[in-house]
Amino acid sequence: MKTKGLKKGIALFLAAVMTLGLCIIPVPAVQAEEDMQDSGITITITTDKKEVKRGDIITLTASLKGIPADSGIYSTVFKAVYNSSVVEPVKIGNNNWDIETGDAIPNNMTVLSNINEDTEDVRVAALDFTMTTFLKDGVLLSGKFKVKEDASGGAFDFVFPTENDGIQLCNTSGELLPYTLDD
Repeated sequence: MKTKGLKKGIALFLAAVMTLGLCIIPVPAVQAEEDMQDSGITITITTDKKEVKRGDIITLTASLKGIPADSGIYSTVFKAVYNSSVVEPVKIGNNNWDIETGDAIPNNMTVLSNINEDTEDVRVAALDFTMTTFLKDGVLLSGKFKVKEDASGGAFDFVFPTENDGIQLCNTSGELLPYTLDD
């Protein structure tokens, strides 16, 4: 019974990755940087702690602002890179990051999360396979990390890649939309 659910989850995740892969288009680096400054869309990432100690739980929250009503953004990929010698993602099951979606993601969107311990990153994909429901301004997601018992503690932060394998917003035209990252 569990194997059937696991296979379905893996199939959905792979379908989401393949669908989002269709959105990846090459953009000259200079042009992408200019677009990011003028897009009007901002992804704000906050954590409830910048200084950590052993056993702490850190909550990371990502929010969207400035999404036009006619943007057609039907999918997003969110990626955060962490230092595994300091923290570990709070998990559900084997490789799923324990997240809560926010009001930026409509209820009928498919949401998948994944933890890659080899590359020390977590990813969340949210999409509507029918491309008729769109992301909106608001909280995108929040997820938790636990500070390891053998970590030294102190100042800590995450890395949020913005290149093609990082954070993405894709519209129904297959375009990756530029954004400003505020972290």
